[in-house]
Amino acid sequence: MTTLVLVNLPPRDATDAYLARAGIRLAISFDIDVGELVDGHHVVVRGISRGRTILAPDHDELRRQATQPVQVGDTVMQVSIGEVRKIQVEVEDELHYEFVPGVVQGERFSLWRLTASDDLGTPYNGNDSGAYGAGGGSATHGSRDLGGQIPLEASVLLLSFEPGFDWVPPDPWCHQLKVDLQSGSVTT
Repeated sequence: MTTLVLVNLPPRDATDAYLARAGIRLAISFDIDVGELVDGHHVVVRGISRGRTILAPDHDELRRQATQPVQVGDTVMQVSIGEVRKIQVEVEDELHYEFVPGVVQGERFSLWRLTASDDLGTPYNGNDSGAYGAGGGSATHGSRDLGGQIPLEASVLLLSFEPGFDWVPPDPWCHQLKVDLQSGSVTT
């Protein structure tokens, strides 16, 4: 099988910096260019982090606080009062990637799509959620939720890629990666 590679694949600096700031480690690490899934940007997948529990603001409490009017002099304002209670939130397993070259602030494009499946038939919700930064440079880090957590008993994970709705990527581009969850090897 052929692995797609940019001639000058940048080091994983953008991903490593993000992971260090967030206190996250990659459970499986790889560096594979899956092609120009976004006009003008290659998507270089860097690895998978496992789900975890984080503390996040309680959005119900935020909404309650935001709807409480407070009078300050002659003005009535919506004010959040005091510390916001935090709750435990489960984060799904994530695919970490980079846009190469990096995304510039305000740049608009149709985001590529990701679906996951495994050899156990685990239901992944395919919600295609995630985030990416901006700032240009040689690469911009991004992450995509896999739509669930990979069971420890699974031995193969398939990651399928599709370009955005209004983009036809130039060849070559990768439609699917097969991740051996035991050895960490990846094939296209």
